[in-house]
Parts: sequence; structure tokens; C-alpha cells
Amino acid sequence: MRTRVLPSFYILQRGKGSGMNIDIFLESFKTMLGVFLSIWYFLIPLAFLVYLKRQLPKIIGYVGEKQVRKRLEQLDPTEYMVVHDVMLRLTDEKTSQIDHVVVSMYGIFVIETKNYG
Repeated sequence: MRTRVLPSFYILQRGKGSGMNIDIFLESFKTMLGVFLSIWYFLIPLAFLVYLKRQLPKIIGYVGEKQVRKRLEQLDPTEYMVVHDVMLRLTDEKTSQIDHVVVSMYGIFVIETKNYG
């Protein structure tokens, strides 16, 4: 004997008189819901990992800049003036950012921070 799977809308239309067809519908709905949730339990962490992989260079760069900033703040403020995150306007729409500028009687130092993990 061959079993035939019917779509859920067909079961609802045919099952107006008996409660057994509604039970079949509810069981198939529970199964579909379980499959749907199991897919989402996989997709949500996957989406988070993809997002994290895209943002990781920015996070690592931010950590590197914070470390350099902490070290530069240890300089004697009577001898050194330290400025962070200087934005320069190059043209109408283009800008450039300098991470750190240190001004002292020894010279002007421009520091671009790179953090390679």
C-alpha cells in the first residue's frame, strides 16, 4: 500500500466533518514548525559569524588605536601636545583621517596605527 502526502490546505478542506484530518494537519504543522525552527537555530548563529567576520578588522583596528592612545597619554603634558582622530578635508567630498598627532619641541609626529591581530 502506497502512502500519499497531501498538502495541508487539502486536509483542512476535506476534513470539515471529522477531527482526524485536523489531527493530521496539526502533526504536519508541528513537523514543519520544527524544521523551520531548526533551520533558524542554524541560520542565526551563521549570520552572526558572517557579521563578526566582516566587522573583525574594524574591531581589531579600534583596539590598536586605543592601545596607542593610552601610551601617548602617558607623555608629559608640559612637553607634548597629543591630538587624536584628526579629520582633514581634501576636496569637496573627500576626507582623510589621521589617528594621532604629537606636537613637541622635538618636532611634529604623525602616527598612523595599524593592528594586525
